[in-house]
This record gives sequence, structure tokens and C-alpha cells, in this order.
Amino acid sequence: MRVGVRPRLATRLILGVVLIEAVMLTVLVWNSVRLISSSHAELLERATREESLLLAALVAPGLAAEDRAAVLDALHLLAAKRNLVYAAVLDRDGRRVAGLGRVPDPLPQPDRVYEDARRDGVYDVARPVELAGEPLGTLRAGYSIAQVEALTRATRLQNTSIAATELALSILATV
Repeated sequence: MRVGVRPRLATRLILGVVLIEAVMLTVLVWNSVRLISSSHAELLERATREESLLLAALVAPGLAAEDRAAVLDALHLLAAKRNLVYAAVLDRDGRRVAGLGRVPDPLPQPDRVYEDARRDGVYDVARPVELAGEPLGTLRAGYSIAQVEALTRATRLQNTSIAATELALSILATV
């Protein structure tokens, strides 16, 4: 009497191929999601850096003239941005001159990289406001990362669905 029954060679080959395919598809899905996530994060970092630079230049004349209305008008140019959570302009003494949105108190530390923003879902930036090289204050802003995270989740779901379908079709074709 045989104690251990070995599967036929064809069965072992099919299982081996399906296992290799499953591993490779998992690596492929993981890598594509990683690449897309990092590129979206890089785009967000670049866009917020450029936007804060422009906004700092825009609020500088109002801050130099101590004209709160001019500073607030400049901030309101961002009011239509869906991903802007808050913006605040501080004078050189750190007092808030103007704010837009839900400005946290106290203001959070600026995020160095996108990964830091995952803790609270907001990418916080700080930009010095200068006019003719003279420091006038600081622009602080927070941008929601919800859209980037949603795109990453959607990509992961779509890629996983495609990989699972392909794996299921491979199994069905070999059975």
C-alpha cells in the first residue's frame, strides 16, 4: 500500500506555473502602485512648493504695507482650490495677519516629505515671505492629500482586479 500519493507531473507543472504567475502578478501590482503613488506624491510636493512660492510673492506687498485686506485678498485667490485645507500669513513676529480655511492652532510643523503628511492627511508647508530680500513673515498652508490617496487606492484595486482575473482565467484554462 502506498502511503504518499504524488500528484502527476502535469498537475505539478500546472501548480508551479500558477504559483509563479501569482507571485509575479503580486510583484507587478505592488510595483505599479508604488510607482504611481510616488509620482503622485512628487507632483503634489512640486505643485505645493510652486504655489506657495507664488502666493508668498503675492502677499509680500500687502504684508510690507501692513495692509491686512490686501493680504486677505491675495489669500482668497486660493479659496476655490479644493485641496487647500488652510492658509495663514504670519508677520515677522509670528502673529497671524490673515487666514483662510480651517487654520489649526497651533500651526503644525511643515512636512518635509509626502510620507509625513500621511499622519494627519494634510501636507503642511511653510514659505518665508520676503520683499527685496527683506523678511516680512511666513506663509503657512496645508493641502489635503485625500485625492492622491484615493487615486492610489483606485489604482491598487484596479490592478489587483486585473491580476486576479488573469490568474483565475489561467487556472480555468489549465483545468
